[in-house]
Amino acid sequence: MKRQPKQQPAKVVMPAIARGQEKAVLAKLIAAAKDYDAAWQFIHKAFPRKTYGRVRDVVQKFSTHKTLRAAFNAAHAKQSKRPSAEQKRAA
Repeated sequence: MKRQPKQQPAKVVMPAIARGQEKAVLAKLIAAAKDYDAAWQFIHKAFPRKTYGRVRDVVQKFSTHKTLRAAFNAAHAKQSKRPSAEQKRAA
């Protein structure tokens, strides 16, 4: 019986991101992530390092936030159970 060499898993290639759409794509990836690590993975896979740089550089370039943690927290901000003053005025 011949021994079969292990095959490398096929690499997942993300489609190229159109110029001008980077901000929208970044926001969508951060919003879709369940946790911080997933957001980092999504960005790392979607934005090639050779083209865009590190994840930190991508976030700083295409987001209003300085760090991925701040962008993630802003996208996943939880609503408080108590209505705010602004919500009280609207009602």
